Amino acid sequence: MSHFALYIHVYCVTSCKFKVLPRNHFIDLLKLVAAFFVICIHTNTTAKIDGFEQGSFSFIIDNIARFAVPFFFITSGYLINFKNNTKLYKRLAIIFVTYLLWCGVFILIRRYNDLNYPVFVFAEDHSLNTTINRIYKLFVFGYERHLWFFPAYIIGVLLVKVLHQHMKLLASVAIVLYVLGVTGQQLRFIYPDHVNFLLQPVQQWLQETQFTRDGLFLAFPMIALGNILSRQNIKTTQSTLPFLITLSIGLTIAQYYECLYFINNHGAKVSEYYLTTPLLVTSILLIGISKPYIGIKLRRITRLSGGVYLLHPLFMYLLLIKYNHLFQMEWFPYLYTLLLFGLSLLTAWILSLIKPLRPLIFYQ
Repeated sequence: MSHFALYIHVYCVTSCKFKVLPRNHFIDLLKLVAAFFVICIHTNTTAKIDGFEQGSFSFIIDNIARFAVPFFFITSGYLINFKNNTKLYKRLAIIFVTYLLWCGVFILIRRYNDLNYPVFVFAEDHSLNTTINRIYKLFVFGYERHLWFFPAYIIGVLLVKVLHQHMKLLASVAIVLYVLGVTGQQLRFIYPDHVNFLLQPVQQWLQETQFTRDGLFLAFPMIALGNILSRQNIKTTQSTLPFLITLSIGLTIAQYYECLYFINNHGAKVSEYYLTTPLLVTSILLIGISKPYIGIKLRRITRLSGGVYLLHPLFMYLLLIKYNHLFQMEWFPYLYTLLLFGLSLLTAWILSLIKPLRPLIFYQ
């Protein structure tokens, strides 16, 4: 199909109903941008230069980047067909097997380089605590800084599948869990410093194990939100796009000042998501829905967001371990994030050319 014919096809489909579009190329492009911002979070961009102080470039970029993972989840909820059980469960099975494979890769990398994983205290008995840690890292925390996304995704999708036929219940449970999750993020101050033995396990999980960055408190609410939006007759016109862009910028600024407010007034820490985040990612999703053909000429590249997300820690380890001297160069912090993105994107593109290897990078 020629580009012109494809444009006509997209226009005809989207003028009737957006959600029947086979593929939204603009959302793919936005997901690739989100993958870049995930790298920004993991590298802290120029933090080695500006110290990650409030108002610094690295601090601002980190806060802006916090839309990225929630955006992955909300777009999944929007695009998944929860009525096709066969396709849904097959996809989840492939994701889980691929996740286990990547866990093995990073376990080997850490062992080879003598890098330890964090150890959480769940039980006094050492053997029992080790077992619980393994289970927790496999199904919640992840065996690497980014792999938590995949069990969270699976849990979130399964929960939405169970509740998706009851939209009011789905929305209610999602709101409650998200708000509760925020209390494990920048609202941790609501829990007292000294709690009795009944609340102590709750405090420990919320404050020490990053428990609220998981499938229950983040992935499920965002996937649920995307699923609810997919069932609405959403139509955006040329005249509404400037409003959506302005709204997204305004919500990004609001998220930044929400972060500052809780840090300066309640001793909070930089969080992984905020009260403002659902509104922000919704506005960005609506932008993606408005122009589904944007990025169509880059479709072989924009479909590599999963590969960029998965591969960039490999290059982080390579640079941190084998080329650590580069970090002493004054110019390197400015290029570190861009270098990781470029290497990850190039490697993902090469792997995408080899069809049997495409599942490794979730190429779709």
